[in-house]
Amino acid sequence: MDVPAQNRPRRRLSWWLVPLLVVSLIGVAAFLALRLWSPPLDDGANSDSLLIRNAAFYGSNSRLKDVRTQIGEERFWRSIKRDLANRPADWEDALHTWMQYPNHSRLVQGIIDKLLPQLESRWFPREERLQTATMILSQNFQHTAVPALPELIQLAESSRGLYAQQGIETLERLREGAAAALPRLLRRLENANGYVGPTLATAIGNIDQQGASSAQRMVALLPTAPKATRVALLPVIGAFARYHAGLETNLWPALQEGRDLASAAIQGLSLARQLTPERLEPFRKGFQSEDTNISWLSLNLVAASGPMAAGFVPELRQVALRQSPDQATAMGALRTVLSAEARQLADLRFAAAEALIASDNSGAAWEALVVLPSIDPNGEQTRLLATKALAHPVANIRAKGADVLGRLGPAARPALPQLRALRNDEWKMVRDAVELALPKIGE
Repeated sequence: MDVPAQNRPRRRLSWWLVPLLVVSLIGVAAFLALRLWSPPLDDGANSDSLLIRNAAFYGSNSRLKDVRTQIGEERFWRSIKRDLANRPADWEDALHTWMQYPNHSRLVQGIIDKLLPQLESRWFPREERLQTATMILSQNFQHTAVPALPELIQLAESSRGLYAQQGIETLERLREGAAAALPRLLRRLENANGYVGPTLATAIGNIDQQGASSAQRMVALLPTAPKATRVALLPVIGAFARYHAGLETNLWPALQEGRDLASAAIQGLSLARQLTPERLEPFRKGFQSEDTNISWLSLNLVAASGPMAAGFVPELRQVALRQSPDQATAMGALRTVLSAEARQLADLRFAAAEALIASDNSGAAWEALVVLPSIDPNGEQTRLLATKALAHPVANIRAKGADVLGRLGPAARPALPQLRALRNDEWKMVRDAVELALPKIGE
């Protein structure tokens, strides 16, 4: 018998209700099962954790101290330990955030001292533990990462350059605490390439600052290491040479091997304190060489010698007063001479000041005018150079020259004609400086 047409929609609807009802019943059953089989939440523990986090993020050390007093030392540390052990997704971010604020450093140090040794064996995967150790070291908690030294060494030996560099830099921050890693780091250096080699060389130098064996291993690597690694090795060998005579002999040959290696060798020789007047004298003629590589080498050796460059002021002046790629290097060397405080260098300091004031570098000229009075208590040389500054193309140098002359007082009277001529200077700052200086001199 046919079903009446008006009843057909209702039957189709009932077919859809059956699977929907079944799915709903399964969902309710699963929810009830989870509720029945899950352990009860420790509301007290959750509230402790919430108190600590709120105090750390929104409070201060005093508020954290109040929380510790409120819940007691035992519950305080137990709550932090439980959170760390459970490794909620945001906890490591929270720890990192705490480390950014100096007022929480003592709390973070306490967390690390008390809990890191207990928890590190439970932190997986290993990269997470190493990341945390690196994070700790970034805040100068070096000694707390020593328990993770084996993993940091493994990280430094990683075939993946980024991981290796992270491990090497972390070990470097440990300094002497990473001494146990040196043999494996040196073996790693023998086969290093890319940017890992330079990172390793620098790290070994900082971990083992006076080690003869490390230095000799590096010297042995010089002939065969990639260029980037050799560039990194040379300054480290130079630093070792301060404690072990003879190592510096390995640096001089690199001066002839292109500017990159030569620059590294110059840095090493400077660290080894080998750029003495006797060593530099043979390079004096190089300033006049038509070979740009020879003139560059001579200039950079002198510039790296610090106050020793005082014996080369005439040569440096010639370079500083002409437009060339080496001008800035020569200016830097003259400024080093200017700042030297040895009394026997007074005449050379004046010569450096004269070159700086004569240059078109207003910053260097200003520095020279500021230093002049301390070199020349009597004022004669200061007057001569400050008078030259009155003709400088930069307005604030002319104004500073007038100011220096005014400070000399009557001793600056020979400069009055030049000062009077600046009463009509186009710059108001110069005119004002002149008007202030003239009465002090006696105008």
